[in-house]
Amino acid sequence: MIVLFITACLSILIPGVQQKSPSQVWETFLEHIEKAPALEMRFTWNNTVEGTMILQERSFAIHMDEIHVYCNGVERWLYNEGFDEWEALPYETQSADMLENPSAFFNQLRHQFRLSPASAFKEAAEGSPLWELLLVPQNPLSVFTYIIICLERDGRIPRTIRYGLTDGFEYRIEVLSFQSIPAKEKTFFTPYLLSPDS
Repeated sequence: MIVLFITACLSILIPGVQQKSPSQVWETFLEHIEKAPALEMRFTWNNTVEGTMILQERSFAIHMDEIHVYCNGVERWLYNEGFDEWEALPYETQSADMLENPSAFFNQLRHQFRLSPASAFKEAAEGSPLWELLLVPQNPLSVFTYIIICLERDGRIPRTIRYGLTDGFEYRIEVLSFQSIPAKEKTFFTPYLLSPDS
């Protein structure tokens, strides 16, 4: 009886939560990232280094300490600020590594993963409760074993992203901020030194 009473109280104190299902929250998040002109995410990678990434369709830019990666949707470059060196990199359209191709990571979520029934609204260790959505790959040959995205109550802002790969490695991204921003010019994703007009 006490548990039922507490649950009833929480449904009153946290309006809107009980009216949403995990699938509705998941759809809210997908629509948010699909409709955004561009996205900017500040993050901590595997509890080691902070960074910023900007995503726009197939293009992206990543800045982590002295390492900067640019991709215009066709080509990809790495700039090592410490050595002042540019390097052309292969553009891996199907890469599982979020740092190698974050656009591909987010773009595959709708059609290549299904939402597990284990997804639920849970108490967080610190701060407000979060939606914990467990995603399972549709393809049994996928390099992913799972993706877990913890979202704020409204379903638009992720707080953590965790995923496991078939090689046994697991990765955790703590999201410091996540917001829709105005679209960038195409030249933003092509380094100045390598642009056709330079």
